[in-house]
Amino acid sequence: PDPPSSPNAASRREAVRRAMMHAWKGYEEYAWGYDELDTIGLKGRDDFSGLGATIVDSLDTLWIMGLKEEFARAADWVEHKLSFEPDTGTTSFFETNIRIVGGLLSAYYLSGDRMFLGRAQELADRLLPAFNTGARDVTFNNDIDITTGAHRKSFGKTLAHWGTIQMEFLALSRETGDAKYWDLAGAPIQALWDDDPATGLLPTRYTPGWRWIVARARNKSTPPAKNGSPSPAALRGDW
Repeated sequence: PDPPSSPNAASRREAVRRAMMHAWKGYEEYAWGYDELDTIGLKGRDDFSGLGATIVDSLDTLWIMGLKEEFARAADWVEHKLSFEPDTGTTSFFETNIRIVGGLLSAYYLSGDRMFLGRAQELADRLLPAFNTGARDVTFNNDIDITTGAHRKSFGKTLAHWGTIQMEFLALSRETGDAKYWDLAGAPIQALWDDDPATGLLPTRYTPGWRWIVARARNKSTPPAKNGSPSPAALRGDW
């Protein structure tokens, strides 16, 4: 590849910047404040609970590309218009964390503006009721109404549910001084290690104690091997 200082690299960077500006201007003109732009209908639509996903997703890109005027308009919207009381019912904890909480934290780290940190913490606090899943389940329920805190029980959660929140929630604990975020995010990782410390072999969709559950379902009377290796029944049933 061309070194960063080469003319080719510079022209390619500028081409990417122009493409971003083209997309951003279309969004500003036709869909400002909506989650995304319907490029065929030239109108906005909310497919992500009305959290202005495109604006929040784009904050770090605007900053890195030096589009400071565009960034300032987006920041003003986040501060004064972004509402965490959407009318669309439940939202995905997984997506809300990585896109909205993560986007706000990225903007905070890049710009130093603590407004973004405050808004990220406000939203994260609205996600916390999803962790009320019972004593044996240290993960979260994915479908949550961030207005009321109501959430639906999730079964057989994907490994991404266990591992997706560590970066954002650790950043929240570090920057706010409140350990509760990391305590909640760290528990699933510890549970993974405790469940199969020897092999690390886990199914795509995971339930705590999965090897025992599969063995019982197949009328196996013996527990998994003492060395921590997955049972053949578990591998057949879950992978």
